Amino acid sequence: MEVVQDNTVLYLSQRRYVMDLVRHFQLDSCAPCATPFSSFKASQSSDYNPLPDMSLYCNMIGGLQYLTLTRSDNAFAINQVAQRLFAPTQRDMRSIKRIFWYLKGTLFHGLIFHHNPSLYLFAYSNVDGVANLVTRCSISGGCIFSWL
Repeated sequence: MEVVQDNTVLYLSQRRYVMDLVRHFQLDSCAPCATPFSSFKASQSSDYNPLPDMSLYCNMIGGLQYLTLTRSDNAFAINQVAQRLFAPTQRDMRSIKRIFWYLKGTLFHGLIFHHNPSLYLFAYSNVDGVANLVTRCSISGGCIFSWL
């Protein structure tokens, strides 16, 4: 995470992390797009073909999950592609690449906090470790509130 601070503003971003991810997955030459999620409807039967190797898809999702710390605009799209983790298709791979294209065009997006002595931030989180004994899945959640 990158932090830029002066007397009145605190800016948090993950610009360098995004650039490293884009380079790592060899998406440097892609053109940026305006939205992280598409309303694309699969029209070809090949869109539903399973990926021959899921490891790239899994690695891409793993890298994207850390971006939701400062880039909540991507949380929904990342959640949608992560739900397809165990049976990804060609269409799902296109969806995850679109998230990277969006990120490439929005490198300087982040969180900005303006200095205000009467601003209070409260953050809460909760984790229920291994909530389901059959699937061994954990459930977690969090929220941030601010008051003036």
